[in-house]
Amino acid sequence: MVSILSFDCATRTCGVAVLVTEPESPLVVLKHAGTIDLDESDTMANRFLELHNEILKLIKQYNPNYLAIEDLKFNRGAPNFGSLTKVAMAIGVAQMTSAMAGFEPILLTASTVRARIENKAKKNKKDETRKIVNARFKNDLVRLGYKDGLLKSHHDISDAIALGWVAFSICPTN
Repeated sequence: MVSILSFDCATRTCGVAVLVTEPESPLVVLKHAGTIDLDESDTMANRFLELHNEILKLIKQYNPNYLAIEDLKFNRGAPNFGSLTKVAMAIGVAQMTSAMAGFEPILLTASTVRARIENKAKKNKKDETRKIVNARFKNDLVRLGYKDGLLKSHHDISDAIALGWVAFSICPTN
């Protein structure tokens, strides 16, 4: 079995997914999907410490072969550079925690993930990712307790699932 623990990092709600494949099977199965919810009234330093601790707990719980983390692509004219900087710091915490646990994380930007699983011509990219994840992992989402097997609005979770799914295509599986 090969497993990937993936993170869509943020400063309030981080999407998390665990995806696995069995030997001799190309099928990717969703084993866990959820969030790490950080207290937005807390200081950034305390949120980053909590993120670090929660990532370590998930590594211990799921014992993955690989970690995948969504990386940022800073675009000229980004609407809120301050927020992007804080998200970049959260990604740095996830990378540091990965290294402390003995992993070299797979880093993928959201645009790379979307390009691999979506039609680039779609206008509402986030919603399209969620629709594709819902269709592909519906049975797994039902098993994990999501009503009707659908992620209705939480993009952090669908982004973490999509990230892990794409990470399988670039990691060694032996």
